[in-house]
Amino acid sequence: MPVPSTSHSRPESETLGSRSAGASGSAVSQRSTESQAAFLAGEPRSSGTTPAETGARIKDAARSTAEDLSRTGRDFLSDQKTKAAEHLSSLGDAIHSAAQQLRQDGNASTAQYADMAARQLDGWARRLGDQDFGSLAGEIERMARRRPEVFLGGMFLIGLGVSRFLKASHPDRPAR
Repeated sequence: MPVPSTSHSRPESETLGSRSAGASGSAVSQRSTESQAAFLAGEPRSSGTTPAETGARIKDAARSTAEDLSRTGRDFLSDQKTKAAEHLSSLGDAIHSAAQQLRQDGNASTAQYADMAARQLDGWARRLGDQDFGSLAGEIERMARRRPEVFLGGMFLIGLGVSRFLKASHPDRPAR
């Protein structure tokens, strides 16, 4: 869309040259902004699109992308939560088996503690599997506010467990 020149005393070639040099930057800037916005919106260049329409399209595209990312993130977290619940459950089963073996070996008191730990893991796995991520995060936050020392201690133990797991999963790395 041609922009009328504000100075009629200059020839057209001089006016175009000064635009490219930045003398009439607002008209060039507006056109380049419109074309960049249309490009970002994934639309072909058209001279009939107003900046407001282009802005609305970009806003809609951004909103759609944000919703897609949010949905993907929720799905990922839900899958990870389900996997964690399954791992806790299998760990509880393993501890139950160990407790049975301890009973058979004559260590009933140790077996009782192992069973208590396995029941706790089973309960956590059930709660983790049954709750959605938002309510689970809220519950963790409430517990952290009530008993920060337990929360920090738990996070420390989780960190130790993760670091041990990571060290064990890379046997080819030399020990320090």
